[in-house]
Amino acid sequence: MARRLTSALAATAVLLAGCGAAKHKPTATETAVRTTLQAYLTSFSHRDYDAACAWLTHRAKVRIARRSRAPTLNLNKAGCPAQLAALADAVPGQQRGALLEVLSGSKIGAITVQGARAVASLEATFGGRTQSQPVELRRAAGTWLVDASPNPTS
Repeated sequence: MARRLTSALAATAVLLAGCGAAKHKPTATETAVRTTLQAYLTSFSHRDYDAACAWLTHRAKVRIARRSRAPTLNLNKAGCPAQLAALADAVPGQQRGALLEVLSGSKIGAITVQGARAVASLEATFGGRTQSQPVELRRAAGTWLVDASPNPTS
């Protein structure tokens, strides 16, 4: 089940939530990245897919549409939430519940910012094991948005 859970986390690009303690005083940019990621993850874990989609880049929405096996890449306001819900609903019932539980207890760890790109480390504990998943964010028009997992298999 832990392997399926990890796959589900990677397949939806970023499905972990929480705040972790930083070893240094975060910059304003790091704080903005953390706030964006937290908003997305909280929305997703509460199944508020309209709000979750508002925190995604166009590229992330395309990836979700493709993974949801939608007949068309319907990226309008109604399309993304339905496709994100379909992707989340593809996780079997008990595993979906476990996933949402893991989301609520996860932490955002280190954040690395390079220009308009940031990578945040997400840490989740499941079955006594802590796993980390990198998540990429992009700044567009002054706003940070969740872009994708840099993991090429996701």
